[in-house]
Amino acid sequence: MNRFFRQLLTHPSLRTFVENNRNLSITIGAYIIVVNVGAAGVFYYDKQQAIHHKWRVPEKTLCLTGLMGGWIGGVAAMEAFKHKRSKPSFLQKYYAAVCVNVLCVAALAFFAKRRAKLPPTLQPVQTMPQRFTKETHRKQKDRFGKFDKEPRENRYNK
Repeated sequence: MNRFFRQLLTHPSLRTFVENNRNLSITIGAYIIVVNVGAAGVFYYDKQQAIHHKWRVPEKTLCLTGLMGGWIGGVAAMEAFKHKRSKPSFLQKYYAAVCVNVLCVAALAFFAKRRAKLPPTLQPVQTMPQRFTKETHRKQKDRFGKFDKEPRENRYNK
């Protein structure tokens, strides 16, 4: 896991990293969905416990959902279930956790973008073949000696 974060931080931009690693983008997307749905579920559960006068979910746990990235689901659940909206002490803690989460994600993206060199394991793969023109053929002749045949025309030589 440590190697993964090292590679992520040495990459020039998070967008390129995600484009080169489709599985990672699927994993991050799934994480965001699960955390937000889980946060909404925790807020719903806490609301139900409050209605039935049972043991409640600690505020630390609710704030932790915001810190882990589930703040979109948490804020939506607060509004949808009308729960914890009028308690300023909780809202201050929750929005502080949200700010810490947003700052951490922004710092990760900033430092990932500042890195200039790609690690060798993340070098982009060339998908299109190199265009073989008469000029490149002449350069290869000069470099490797005389070739027997001229390059044949193909669909990439247009």
